Amino acid sequence: MAEEILLTKTIVCPACEQRVPLTVVNPRTYTVASRESDRHVTRYQWVREAPADVVPHHYALWQCPQCLFADFAEAVAADKPGDPEAARELFGDISMEKKMVLDSLRELVPRAGMTQVGAIAIHWAALLVSGLPISKARQDHAKRSRIALRLAWLFRELDGTPAPAPPEPAGHAMTALAEGTERLDRLVKDAERTLGEISRMGRERGRELRLPENSEANPYLALSELIEVRLATLGAEVAALQMAVLHDQQGRMEPAPPETEAALGADLATVVQSVLPFWPDLPRTERQSLIMSLEALEYAYQHETGSGNEDQSVAQVNLILDLLVRLGLLERALDWTSQISKFAADTANDLQQRITKGKASRSMKPHDETVVNRKIAALDQARQQAGERRREILDLMLERDRPRIDEILRETSSFPAEERLKALNEAGIHGGVQAMLSRELAAKPVKGREEPGRFKKWLNS
Repeated sequence: MAEEILLTKTIVCPACEQRVPLTVVNPRTYTVASRESDRHVTRYQWVREAPADVVPHHYALWQCPQCLFADFAEAVAADKPGDPEAARELFGDISMEKKMVLDSLRELVPRAGMTQVGAIAIHWAALLVSGLPISKARQDHAKRSRIALRLAWLFRELDGTPAPAPPEPAGHAMTALAEGTERLDRLVKDAERTLGEISRMGRERGRELRLPENSEANPYLALSELIEVRLATLGAEVAALQMAVLHDQQGRMEPAPPETEAALGADLATVVQSVLPFWPDLPRTERQSLIMSLEALEYAYQHETGSGNEDQSVAQVNLILDLLVRLGLLERALDWTSQISKFAADTANDLQQRITKGKASRSMKPHDETVVNRKIAALDQARQQAGERRREILDLMLERDRPRIDEILRETSSFPAEERLKALNEAGIHGGVQAMLSRELAAKPVKGREEPGRFKKWLNS
């Protein structure tokens, strides 16, 4: 007898405790044929012919049709779901505004089957529900990262593009903006300190002139208070400007392009415009979703992953690395390769010491030693892969920065290698990329000024 492709079962919603349907794709009817590096499945192999509109990962998230609570289907389908009391407490305090957002999103979900638009709406709902705890420490950031990443896949499929376009490399303008906003911030702080001194001296001068204590009678104080209000406003605006620079450096400066918004379609675009006033951070593009996934995953790695779970830690760091490369944040990706190498080396060393102590005390069983040795081997492989990824990222950085590099090398063709290196440094070219250019930089060496092995040290640093 042929297996049913769609399976529907009745479950109890963990939030409202109503008996409601859950539909998933039967896992016995397909296998994964190909994936992208961020785990996005691009092709399924079906046991028998399946409807063209059935995509297994579109059914990965579920929403209660009664109370609109949303979560991973695997979580609510379990015989013993996570923590229903926590779900009820969390969802019971939802604000009217967020409930209105969920109502609007639910209108996009079909009554039967699952469309791509419906899948996006449920992913949005699950993302909203996962962010309900006001305290960041109470949120499940690993789950939020998974939801946002799957949402990015859906936008990728909607746009029909393999990956988001990386931002333009940060050049002289970015450096000047960062330095300029820092100078402006220092000027505002200097002005605040100077104004405080003027106010203090004005109060002292008022006492010398026997002016009334109220500020209205003392022009020094009255004008100082007026300037203080304006400086406070200016300080807030400068802080916002610095935040804009920070977002730009992190690759988060992304006004929604018209063509991407148009790809959402009329139904999605209409709902987006209606919910944006209540949810300004609603991710509407693949890039925005990837950034949200990355931020949540970095937080989960730093605050949620247990110290004894080496496999999960390596998997998280590898995914962080992949997301950074996809977003074009190559400098940050390069930093993470160093973190992978250090984590793998330190953890492997700790595990080796555990074996040594276990053998010395005769407390380690042969099976346990085998398990630990397998972990050490996996960590060694992770460190080797990190080195390979580092070289790949440096190649991408060289390709990205090549036009600027070529221009600088042309302008400094008659200079000693040390001066050419200085010019590249001033242009913000990474030291690892400079190492890859060692032949070009040493084209006109100056005797006695080159240090043997210098570029090799940079490459391995």
